[in-house]
Amino acid sequence: MAKINFYLNNKVDHKGHSTILLYFSFKTLRIPVTTNESIPAKCWNKKNQRVRISYSEGKSINERLDDLELRIKQMFREDFSDVAPRRSVVKEKIQNIINPPNEFDRNDFIRFAQSYTETCLRKLQTKKNYRQVINHLILFKNQSKEYKKDSISFNQIDLDFYNEFYKYLEGKGLSKNTIGMHFKNIKVFMKQALERNLHQNQSFMLSGFKVVSEITDAPYLSLHELKKIYELDLANNPGFDRIRDLFIIGCWTGLRYSDWSQVNKCNIVNDSFLRIETIKGERLITIPLHHYVRKILEKYDYILPPVISNQKINEYLKTICQLADINDTVSNTITKGGNRTQEVKYKWEKVSTHTARRSFATNMYNMNVPSLTIMAITGHTTEKNFLKYIKINQEQHAINLLKIWEEQNFNHLKAV
Repeated sequence: MAKINFYLNNKVDHKGHSTILLYFSFKTLRIPVTTNESIPAKCWNKKNQRVRISYSEGKSINERLDDLELRIKQMFREDFSDVAPRRSVVKEKIQNIINPPNEFDRNDFIRFAQSYTETCLRKLQTKKNYRQVINHLILFKNQSKEYKKDSISFNQIDLDFYNEFYKYLEGKGLSKNTIGMHFKNIKVFMKQALERNLHQNQSFMLSGFKVVSEITDAPYLSLHELKKIYELDLANNPGFDRIRDLFIIGCWTGLRYSDWSQVNKCNIVNDSFLRIETIKGERLITIPLHHYVRKILEKYDYILPPVISNQKINEYLKTICQLADINDTVSNTITKGGNRTQEVKYKWEKVSTHTARRSFATNMYNMNVPSLTIMAITGHTTEKNFLKYIKINQEQHAINLLKIWEEQNFNHLKAV
């Protein structure tokens, strides 16, 4: 794991101030870098490696040091997770975070988007999405007669640009939801640049500059299917066995993939509830402890195996569900390249880590658990968005209504 320490330079300037140094280390790699911060030597807390709070600017400098440490560690995780770090490359990247290069024209939209992507403190997947739309913008610019010679300026991000870029993305065969994601990120870039006073163009806020989307028929797993997966004998494949167990926990807690391995004995309350602070949103939620979850926790002595990459888990989950005979076919209508197409696949082909959370919400809804109760666990803030999230077809709605009628008739007969 990369480590960052801060030290005070022994040299003192004519004002009696010393520069704060950053020392990056990873295995045998050692990189000292000068920060932009300097303080009176007596105001440095050597033990805490931070400025003493008694110093008038201590709090703000410490906040900048904390932010610097977070951004450098995130950069190292993203850029060198599967690449051997070279000292010169790592040092340059650290220096660019401390002193971002100001090479781009202040009116150049693409160059700003690139700079923001490299320096912002966002998740790896978010930055990956940013880079995707930037790559499309570069290709679009090079193919466009209007933009080819010059850079795309902030003032050119208007409804005409929206329509032209939309046609370009459709021509690439992208789905409506992917196109919507790209325009959502363009709005992010424009908003960030606006807050930095790089432009005054607010066309991106107009109703016509919209983030398009469509509801896709992502499947959920029924209670019967979850039972088949839970009871599947995977003794000969310990790797699949661990992934299946984590997935089942997600299906009966509604937790996101990033929270699965967080669950431990300390989260058990009164032997009946699971109380956990989620990573995304940092919400404290309480969930009843399902007997499947309890048995899995006992199996691992309440120390769950760590999750592997989302991509690998999704790959293995498909095989696990295929082994469990999750063989129903599911159809999905999607808009790609401006054309509506229908694809039919086996359900096991569509299963991913997110299927667990969706299955939890949908199954609870089918069991007539109130929407607000489910939303308190899933984190949906509006019932409108929650109802879009759950996956119930017309037949299931009819079955749910029939159950309610039968229950009412039964209760009426008992009363008589």
